[in-house]
Amino acid sequence: MKNHNQELFETIKKFKKISKREYKFLPVAKEEDIVIFENKFKVKLPSEYRWFLLNIANGIISKKDWNFDILDKIDFKNYWCNDEYDPSISFELDKRVLFSEPEEDEDIDNYPYETYLAYNMEVHNFYNCYKTGVIHISDEGCGTYSMLVVKGNEYGNVWTNDIASNREIYPEYDKENNKKRLNFIEWIIRVMKSQIKSHYLHLASEKREIELKKESGEWDI
Repeated sequence: MKNHNQELFETIKKFKKISKREYKFLPVAKEEDIVIFENKFKVKLPSEYRWFLLNIANGIISKKDWNFDILDKIDFKNYWCNDEYDPSISFELDKRVLFSEPEEDEDIDNYPYETYLAYNMEVHNFYNCYKTGVIHISDEGCGTYSMLVVKGNEYGNVWTNDIASNREIYPEYDKENNKKRLNFIEWIIRVMKSQIKSHYLHLASEKREIELKKESGEWDI
């Protein structure tokens, strides 16, 4: 995990530089609180996530009410859930599930790995497969959220529930590097890098807009 940690530290430094007005890193978690959670649900947090909680932050949250948090804060000491979301019961999916047939002009091959096609099945038939054995770690809006598997064969991997928007559930992946799965550190690095990239693209777009206005004489500076 050393190489990932070096990349993580570098990414955090860049992320904080461009987002200090928008996001803040919360204090680290207490190990005794994590142990309470682990004992209560008879699971062990994935090592990458556990390390992050104890050394970096228990949450990266937005300072703006209208924005979404990068990483949810988890109250491990008082963690409560009903049976429907019990992290002690195994997460059972092992491949992406697509619940609706693609439109004629939609390219499902954009996802390069194995997909279970469930066009004629109801989503509730899969409730016991994807709601348990996980911790929700990030809400992305419109009913979409990311979750970390803490129990089951997909242990340590990050999955995304995008049923509400795109009728699918899938494991996070890295197509460019042909990685079929991402652990927590790989996922959080990618999320922050995406924010950094968006920031500089926005700055470049604003700069180009100003240049065009100057060239057209719209701004007489």
